[in-house]
Parts: sequence; structure tokens; C-alpha cells
Amino acid sequence: MFKKIKKHRLSLLLLAMVAMLSVYYVLMPQDGPLAPVGGDGDTNTRYQDFAEMRLLILDERNKEVALYEAKITEATVSLNDIEEYILEIETISTLTEKEVYLESIIVGLGFTDTLVYLDEENVLNVSLLTDSFTKEEYVEIAIIAKEEFGKDTIVNLNTIKLSS
Repeated sequence: MFKKIKKHRLSLLLLAMVAMLSVYYVLMPQDGPLAPVGGDGDTNTRYQDFAEMRLLILDERNKEVALYEAKITEATVSLNDIEEYILEIETISTLTEKEVYLESIIVGLGFTDTLVYLDEENVLNVSLLTDSFTKEEYVEIAIIAKEEFGKDTIVNLNTIKLSS
């Protein structure tokens, strides 16, 4: 039972490391070999905003996981409650993995960067950094999102122009 918790904690830790590396990438000097496409300060700020938002979401979820783990270790907790807490931890981990997976798919479609997160009302918020966007691309992203998060999920897509 506790091995499952450690397994999910590891996946959240690895996700946190990926987020921190993305912050490091955003804050790198612009003349480096891995400078973001576009390279201007405004674009760099947008990359940084996405990275900061990812870290906030991840931090919030890590706090929830820590709360459930603390409840599990209480002496008075029942076995049914422990199972429920473990399921909640698994749900949080799975949600984070799905969001990161969808982000990677969208970036793979040719978009510069994206931020994906599911809120409490089952609305999937997708923000894209791009200079051009078509209805066909929206439909493609919405189909992929609904396949990953379920048909009842509402996809809220927000595009942010790279060049202002």
C-alpha cells in the first residue's frame, strides 16, 4: 500500500523536475544555443508565465498529496479511508500525467508552447503560444483532449500571439 504512495510521489517529483527545468530554460540568457524561437523579451515573458503557472498547479497538487499522505498515517484512520486517500492520490497523479501528455502532443503539432490544466468544473483550459491558428487545429486539439479527458470535458482554448 505504501509502495503505491511512494511510486506516485516519485512521478510527481519527476514532473516537478521537468517544470523546474522549463523555468531554467526560460530564464537562460537569450544568446545561448537553446534560445526560444522569437527570442524577444515579450515572448520570453510568455514562456516564463506558462512555466510559473505549471509550477503553481504542481505545487497545489503536491500539497493535496501531502495532505492525503498525512491522513493515511493517522492512527485512527480506517482501512476504507486509506483506500479512498490512495485513490485520490492516484487520481491527482493521473491527471497531471494526462495534462503533460496533452501538452507534449500539442507542441508536437507544431505549436511553440502550451499550458494544459483541468479545473474543478471539468473545464480543460488549453493556452497556446502561436502566431497562427485555424479552426481545423482547434477541432484536432479538442478531439485529442476529449479522447484523453473524456467526452464530458469542456475544452476552453486560448491562443496567445507570439508577435504583438
